[in-house]
Amino acid sequence: MADVLRATAMFWGDGEQEGENPQDFMNGLKLAFMQKAAAVDEANKIKTFLLKLKVGSMAKEWFNGLKATEKDTWAHLQTAFEERWPEKTAPAKTREEKQTELKQAVLKEGQLGKKEKVNGVDEWSHIAWADRVQQLAGAIPDTHGLLIGETREKMPTVLRRLINAEHITWLTFCDAVRKISLTKLCKAIEFESRLVTKDDLERVQLQTPSKGLARAMQSTTLGPRIAQPNFQPAPFQAQLQPAAPMGLLNNPNRLLLMQSFRPDAERLPDLVRLALPIHPNTAAGRVLYMAQIVAYLAMSNGRGPNEFRPHPLSPGTNPVTSGECWTCGFTGHMRAACVGTPIPQLEQKWRSLAASIKSWATAAASSMNLVEAGADGGGEFVS
Repeated sequence: MADVLRATAMFWGDGEQEGENPQDFMNGLKLAFMQKAAAVDEANKIKTFLLKLKVGSMAKEWFNGLKATEKDTWAHLQTAFEERWPEKTAPAKTREEKQTELKQAVLKEGQLGKKEKVNGVDEWSHIAWADRVQQLAGAIPDTHGLLIGETREKMPTVLRRLINAEHITWLTFCDAVRKISLTKLCKAIEFESRLVTKDDLERVQLQTPSKGLARAMQSTTLGPRIAQPNFQPAPFQAQLQPAAPMGLLNNPNRLLLMQSFRPDAERLPDLVRLALPIHPNTAAGRVLYMAQIVAYLAMSNGRGPNEFRPHPLSPGTNPVTSGECWTCGFTGHMRAACVGTPIPQLEQKWRSLAASIKSWATAAASSMNLVEAGADGGGEFVS
């Protein structure tokens, strides 16, 4: 009987204990009795049941209040138990509720290539998702596969490109998802995540319908609209800037050229104000980054980046002027010691330029503070 006592947890019967179920408790006792080598007699079954009731619990109080005829045999005790704790049946779900469950079964971009627990076993996320949606679709039932198209549209972009839109049954659709090898999935994810150079982008544009490209550009945030810069003379700071070349004022593109000769203290606020959002290094973030690249190339028309025309930053990297390595876009090491994956050359140029603007602006502000301290408080100017 000691083995039976260890086989099941104590029973409270108040409905407040996490994970406690009256039917599971009773079934656990019955199973333990069946597994005994020798048959357990009536008296020992009742005694075991009583010993599994928590002292001071509602269940123990209920047992003590039973009539003698309600607990004199194991059959009578079971009947009394089932009357006090009847088995609860879940209400049947409507077709609409089942369809809602199917629509809410969404596999997110960041889950791809990861494992999750399914009944205590590790399973690849896309396989577990396929098993679940097939089960949900069968419970509706969607025998004609009318909801396959809607479900496919909610799949991650990487997965959707690997599964065609010709499946008309849930079995073939879910089997196609389950048969995607991890190697093939990783290659598809790598393709989505690779850094886009100008040459890559031209190849993508040849394969991308114009409407889809237009939608990508429209949905991309490149920052607020740029107002015409207001150039004001800054006598002291101008000494720290390179002089504008002769003939600049006679150049028809002088407004664009003069941007490079503005004091860095004026350029820095615009650099910060017009900074582009850095998208996460996910499949969705990389698609948005690609759209930023498309929009930048269209806007720059072959010109280099500046504070009014910042180059998009690679997904997941650090912001400009954050002390980052200009080669890979991440902080924590010097450029000479970089062993990371290089970012596009135009982005490297933009990070270098942004750091220079900040450095010159900071130096100019420090020098100005020293001059003011010398004039007002008798301080000494140090060049």
